[in-house]
Amino acid sequence: MLPLLLLGFLVFHTTPPTRQSESYHAFADQRSCCCVPNAMDVSSNLLFLFVGVWRASHAITVADWIFAGGVVLTAFGSAYYHLLPTTERLVWDRLPMTLAFGSAFHEALGTSPIIASLTGVMTVVWWERTQDLRAYAVFQYGGLVCVLWSGTHKTALALYGAAKMCELLDRRIFAWTDYRVSGHRLTHVLAAAGGNGE
Repeated sequence: MLPLLLLGFLVFHTTPPTRQSESYHAFADQRSCCCVPNAMDVSSNLLFLFVGVWRASHAITVADWIFAGGVVLTAFGSAYYHLLPTTERLVWDRLPMTLAFGSAFHEALGTSPIIASLTGVMTVVWWERTQDLRAYAVFQYGGLVCVLWSGTHKTALALYGAAKMCELLDRRIFAWTDYRVSGHRLTHVLAAAGGNGE
């Protein structure tokens, strides 16, 4: 946990507060289906539900249960967010994600899954209260760097990295696939697959 705290100290003393960009919510695929807005981004969250339930059925440790619970709750939080993407709703997407992140990061951070997950949740609470994303960014990306450094969860890391790339290329992928599949939809597919990776 010390490297993450040091990174947070450095970021908070060298960068200004960072707000959530409103342009983030303008996803490429906004098609409706059966009266469900943004239907592809909403429905693709079912993958998180399936993965979370599967992980729960094989859970043994506290970390396993927290991870599975975080993934299941992400399915609902992310679907709720994508029905009407706003910064206020994004909180309910990111809160459960940090439970899963904390559980996945805890060994690399050298702390318990409960402490790591609660730390993640508090970064989202901090962002919601202050509108400053820096703590959340440090937790997510700093935690990923710690996991990368530890050499664990290689498959999951590769899939999550691909998911983030698809998120950045949301509109381009939508155009490349002749407006059939968006980058953000692939983000959900790859991130869910990463939730099942080691």
